[in-house]
Amino acid sequence: MLAIIAKVALWIAGLALPLIIWVAYLYLSYWGIANDPIEKCQAPLTVIAQKGCLAANKSTVPASANLSGKIEFDAAAGTLSAEITPKAAAATATTDWLTPVSHVPAWLAFAAGNVARQFDWTDRGSGYAHSLPVVILYALVGMLLFAISWSLTPNANSLHRLYRDRLSKAFLFDPGRSADGNIARAEASLDQGRDFKPLDRMKLSELFVVADDGATTTDRPAAPKLRAPYHLINTALNIQGSDFANRRGRNADFFVFSPLYVGSEATRYARTPAVERLEQSLDLATAMAISGAAASSNMGSNSIKALTPTLALLNVRLGYWLNNPRYVEATARPQRRSTPLFLWSEISGRLYENSDGVYLTDGGHIENLGVYELLRRRCKVIVAVDAEADAPMNFASLMKLQRYARIDLGVRIDLPWTPIRDRTRAIMAENADRKSAQASSGATDEAPHVHVAIGSIDYGGDDKGYLVYIKSSLSSDENDYIRDYARRNDTFPHETTGDQFFSEEQFEVYRALGFHMTHGFLAGDHSVAVGPGTDPRMARFTEAGEKAIDAVRAALGLPEPRRPTVSVTATMIDQG
Repeated sequence: MLAIIAKVALWIAGLALPLIIWVAYLYLSYWGIANDPIEKCQAPLTVIAQKGCLAANKSTVPASANLSGKIEFDAAAGTLSAEITPKAAAATATTDWLTPVSHVPAWLAFAAGNVARQFDWTDRGSGYAHSLPVVILYALVGMLLFAISWSLTPNANSLHRLYRDRLSKAFLFDPGRSADGNIARAEASLDQGRDFKPLDRMKLSELFVVADDGATTTDRPAAPKLRAPYHLINTALNIQGSDFANRRGRNADFFVFSPLYVGSEATRYARTPAVERLEQSLDLATAMAISGAAASSNMGSNSIKALTPTLALLNVRLGYWLNNPRYVEATARPQRRSTPLFLWSEISGRLYENSDGVYLTDGGHIENLGVYELLRRRCKVIVAVDAEADAPMNFASLMKLQRYARIDLGVRIDLPWTPIRDRTRAIMAENADRKSAQASSGATDEAPHVHVAIGSIDYGGDDKGYLVYIKSSLSSDENDYIRDYARRNDTFPHETTGDQFFSEEQFEVYRALGFHMTHGFLAGDHSVAVGPGTDPRMARFTEAGEKAIDAVRAALGLPEPRRPTVSVTATMIDQG
């Protein structure tokens, strides 16, 4: 029942704005029609005779009469008598003198009158003096608005630029340089962030920094080596109208920005410097904002068709129109043209992978963990941080990742995530119901303190890998202000991301929780769930002997922990 009510409410919300637009259209049409009582009083009547004709044809409102009197009932005689006298109704005022445009707003009548004077139609009857000028006025305004919209670039009037600038100011700066270019001082600052050198215009291709050690071989220089991690920025390619994506009903494809290449399987790939030359506004901040463009008219596999026109018309559009990588370095012409009528393409969902421009939004609109592209590259160790709003602790993003990996890539993921779920669910339930918490306060103490699970990745054959999965979760050993905030907010750490107005306290508790989870994992203070998902077991990241942990430590460049020495005597005693 609730699902039906929610669906009806969604459709009502989606139809609200189109209904308002339809009502506005009816009003504009009504104002453009002359309400012409003069039609019954046409020439050759004189002015005086025309006035009399109009007076005779003025409408009146019939009034109903009233009844007055008394009713008597004689109980002894058993009779009922009534005396009712009709009372004449009060005379009602007749309708004021009507003109053909008395129903038209003053501003529209004034504008139509100016148009009529330009064409000398003021004395040719209401059809020419009002209706035709209004039609011409509507047409001129429509053509003007269309010309303005045609001259705008697809991203000119969306919210993307504002969103991009805010993210850039918050996260893209050089902490080693002050705003004036000098070396930053290693001291606390009340204006930290703004007093650092901004990296607002840093290009994607600049992330590919290689070591120039001058080493050469006999015939050519040595292959360059990266001095920093190779960044992959994940977004969703919206192609709701494409058969490519809708073979499985996804409405989207995986689109990636990297220092060397930009594109997807659907659009193919182009070199990043070539795309940057064609798309002057494409830089690191732009790619970062696209990757986080969660609110949009089209949202990949999360699109809500009933709300698509409404969100597009309200300009709730954080997405980005990008030149199709398929045609950046090719001589072939696009098979479709979307960008001249980009708003209509968004409203109607006519988005294709072979058009001149493609519409990109948040990578979470197809896969929220950003792991898919790493699986495609068959990475040996993948570290994923799942901080989505998941109050029921259903691990929806992990489930979707496992499904996509199995269908598309033939990859199996086996992760022991249930210990994380069980403990966090119990703590959140205690915070939601303090009486139950007192009754079962010891239940959560028996569960292991676990925030991290290490699972296996089976690429096929003998090719194996490991997934280090860190989930926003609770273990009851966090610091005081984290536990205090959790007691007052029972959905923590999975509060809705729809609330973007973070307080200082809220921002800090999430930061502190992230530090607590990762530090406890790496330092060995917390247990780590390992083994198969059907039979998880606990281990410590700082203890040797667990194959998955040893492989992860080796991949991260961490030294292998020393195995505890066990004497023969102790071993014999342990064995009974």
